[in-house]
Amino acid sequence: MSFLLKRLSQKNSWNKIFKQRLTEPFHLNLIALFVFVFGSFRKKVAYDLVIRPQHAFGLLNAADQAKLRGFKELTVIEFGVANGAGLMNLIAIAEKITKITGVEIHIFGFDTGEGMPEPIDYRDHPEYYNTGDFPMNKALLEEKIKGKATIIYGPIKEKITEFISNISEKAPIGFVAIDVDYYSSTKDVLELFKAKATCFLPLTYVYLDDIFMPHQRKMWRITGSFRI
Repeated sequence: MSFLLKRLSQKNSWNKIFKQRLTEPFHLNLIALFVFVFGSFRKKVAYDLVIRPQHAFGLLNAADQAKLRGFKELTVIEFGVANGAGLMNLIAIAEKITKITGVEIHIFGFDTGEGMPEPIDYRDHPEYYNTGDFPMNKALLEEKIKGKATIIYGPIKEKITEFISNISEKAPIGFVAIDVDYYSSTKDVLELFKAKATCFLPLTYVYLDDIFMPHQRKMWRITGSFRI
């Protein structure tokens, strides 16, 4: 509840509410209000009433799929942890989903621990980002997660191969959140998908943040997701 109140105190949260929720038909908002007050967690996910609904949708569907196929464990990864808000959200959602499905969710985060690295390609958009942006307070974040997630520190390019070699087929990857901003860093993340097929659920959910559309007159920051 404290996390929800904190998010509601932020101006951009209210902008999202006005633009995304209040522009919908009145009867849908009325139903959503009822679900928010009385609905189950699964219903709230269906109505996008959970903070970072992209996380909730991906994790819940991955856990359902894992359970259907007889897996008792599942691996979830966030690339780009920064201050840890997304990681903490994944932890909170995973705890609820485990209660619903019985599937244990192992959460991993990748980050330099020192903010954004130096851009190495014009497609990294150095006009938008600076070296050191989005720093992390390691000690504080490690205290907050308290063993509920594992953070892998360092350049993704240097850490991804070892991580792939240690993926357990008993806990396949079911959801991946990619928010590393740089083109070059995203290329390094995509090396993950060269792992053996048995390291993934047959349907793996992937969330991508910061997609730039160069054919448009302006550079739009949008979010999207796809399944593999």
